[in-house]
Amino acid sequence: MCGILGYVGNDYNREQFERALESMSHRGPDGAGTFVKHFGEKIVALGHRRLAIIDLSSMANQPMSTPDNRYIIVFNGEIYNYKDLRAELESIGITFRTNSDTEVLLWALVKWGKDCLTRLDGIFAFAFLNNDTGDLILARDQLGVKPLYYSEYHGNFVFASEVKALLHLGVKPCLRREMAGEYLANLWVMEPDTLFKDIYILPAGSFIEFSISGNIKKGVFWEPTLETRSYRNESEALEELIFRLKRAIKSQMVADVPVGSYISGGVDSSIVSILASKLTDRDLITVGARFDKKDKAYEAIPDDGKYIDLIVKKNPRFKHTDVILFSEMYEEYKKLIYFMDVPIADPAMVPAFLLAKEARKHGAIVMLSGMGGDELFGGYKRYEVLNLVNSLSQIPETLKLFLLTLSILAQKVNNGTIRKYAKDLERLFNLSRGKWPLSYINISGHFSAIEINNLLSNNVWQESFSFKLNNLIKERDSLSLLKQAQLIDLKGFLASHNLIYVDKASMAASVEVRVPLMNVELTEFAFSLPDQYKVRGLETKRLLKRACAKIAGPEFAYRPKAGFAMPIRSWLNGPLREELKSIILSPEMKDIFNENYLNLLISEHLNGKRENTWKLWSLMTLSLWIKTFNVSL
Repeated sequence: MCGILGYVGNDYNREQFERALESMSHRGPDGAGTFVKHFGEKIVALGHRRLAIIDLSSMANQPMSTPDNRYIIVFNGEIYNYKDLRAELESIGITFRTNSDTEVLLWALVKWGKDCLTRLDGIFAFAFLNNDTGDLILARDQLGVKPLYYSEYHGNFVFASEVKALLHLGVKPCLRREMAGEYLANLWVMEPDTLFKDIYILPAGSFIEFSISGNIKKGVFWEPTLETRSYRNESEALEELIFRLKRAIKSQMVADVPVGSYISGGVDSSIVSILASKLTDRDLITVGARFDKKDKAYEAIPDDGKYIDLIVKKNPRFKHTDVILFSEMYEEYKKLIYFMDVPIADPAMVPAFLLAKEARKHGAIVMLSGMGGDELFGGYKRYEVLNLVNSLSQIPETLKLFLLTLSILAQKVNNGTIRKYAKDLERLFNLSRGKWPLSYINISGHFSAIEINNLLSNNVWQESFSFKLNNLIKERDSLSLLKQAQLIDLKGFLASHNLIYVDKASMAASVEVRVPLMNVELTEFAFSLPDQYKVRGLETKRLLKRACAKIAGPEFAYRPKAGFAMPIRSWLNGPLREELKSIILSPEMKDIFNENYLNLLISEHLNGKRENTWKLWSLMTLSLWIKTFNVSL
């Protein structure tokens, strides 16, 4: 795990480049290196910050070159199957100087070119330089666990693991206004776009070939297989799932530093942590999060604490510690906006950072996460809702509007559970009244399309966003509604949001997070499962829960689902109540959005007329991001 940086242009500034590299020091506290070379009038510069995980010696430092100096690489991530690839390369005469996965990746690219990408089992973002020609290959892993941003400006081409490094290289922080609607729809912006003008993120499973002459060729090297497999029965699929889970987790335990695991007592983390503990000969460092009692009650969040206590008691090899989450951690959220680079209106970044910080304090440099289980195996309530869409189409429009109004009114009730179900109903009726797949935001997002249009005073954002969504599910005529939603979540929600904030938050604490449930083979397997093995009636995550019951116990498999979030309702009604208006109604925000509608959203919420917590939170995040990066409009 590291940070990479690159520059190609004719006005290279060494001090500027070093400042850019230093801005990512949290990603690599164990060392830094640079490479600079002239190619005619152009200069190529590569930079690297190292977090040492495999082969801790200085021989594994980067940038790394072949012995003849013809090829050079800067690499962020881990290649889990590097030992198998190394053996194959040795069989054709390659001699290795290190025990690192970096050198294996370097030689794989030398011998097999970009064709090696499909053979990599790992998390990666890298730049590979042909030192004879100055040409580059950039790539990002299949699922998008590792980010890689790039920009072209004033004839220069720059790339980095974090946006802030690009800003240090001279890219101007300007708002891409046409993306504002998409940000509100998602609470983030979908790849390849960002809210920064002229700054893009390389999509998951993609590569760029950049020639020193300035030509760019983009390509895709991985897409999930969508064909549904047949099984004799569900038990056969369960047996294969457990086998694949064990193999995926074992492959991701490779490291020369301590590996730990996050636990919540839920399905995903219980599977990962218990199987991981059986694959190590030492105690497994585990870290969990608990809410303050007041905040937990206000949010109507199921109690993780009792399940954490239970799983720790049942597994004495867990060396466990907890982080207590409380309202005052809003200050941490404001600081993390800088580390996120792009506005991500998800307060879960706070526990992600604090858990990583706690893990590092207890000696774990690598942590395993259960992320991906809900998206791949059908764990969200919104997947249940999809089964009801056809039934709702039979209900008269006037009755839908009446029920929609009732659900909105019910959100005023001072009861977290009632508010939650009322919000679910509102999303359900909005879904049934919209056009798929754009209507999916009505159950996966928080602003409806109508509300976004009111804020922007136009609907121009819908065309480009609809194009993106349709492009994700090109084969939708042959796919079920559930599989279409899972594709949107895999290539949108995970690659552009969940994995991004986890990477940024954990690396802010200099910790690598691995996601074994998103192993490429396991992802392919999940998409091959029949829908009924994932969602059946109102039962979500069916097959993975059965696996959890066998591995961890039914008390963890069938407990109430809990979100990995922060108590923002408590924050907005407490310490942030006075600050809310000044942040949202800043001059910049009033320039972007309809001021009257901003005031309406605030007054509705503070007067108890409507539950607008997440809407206000996304607007606050955007305002704080503009201020943090001094974004021009």
